Amino acid sequence: MPGDFDGDGVPETRYALNANRCEPGASSAYKFDARSFVVSSTRYEGDDFSPYDYQAALAIGYGRRLVDRERTTLPAEIGPGFRRAREADTGETESGVIVRARAVLGHQLTANTALVDTLLAESGSDNTFAQNDLGMAVAMNEAFALKAGLQARYNSDADTTAGIRRTDTLTTLDLVYTFR
Repeated sequence: MPGDFDGDGVPETRYALNANRCEPGASSAYKFDARSFVVSSTRYEGDDFSPYDYQAALAIGYGRRLVDRERTTLPAEIGPGFRRAREADTGETESGVIVRARAVLGHQLTANTALVDTLLAESGSDNTFAQNDLGMAVAMNEAFALKAGLQARYNSDADTTAGIRRTDTLTTLDLVYTFR
């Protein structure tokens, strides 16, 4: 919004916040063999533009490398979990059992170009949350890469009558630094 905010006769531009999301998460796995593992995971999301003030999930599951080739990998995991969330419009807190599933398809296109598609779904009686992250990274050298990404997020419990969409998308272009 342009205007003379400091009274010096020169118009300035002020920018408004249009996106605010914090989404930390962690997981840990124990390998039984080269293809099978058990995994525990946690995820927290605070998003000003979602139907929830926050969502938090904790899960444990079984995982397996379904595809494990030189250029292509596909590990997948599924298991039970617990989800807690507070609705933004009512302030009510929901808690319940969920089923969590995750799959990560990775494919090395060339020596310096990789394609990664990650699908995460958490489904319970209150809501089904799904997120798909598709990204392509091109390594410029051993430390730096450029990555273009497309993310689609879905919440089944969005109040569409209040103008909240069930599906949101985010397009990104990132400079990635790898610590070695």
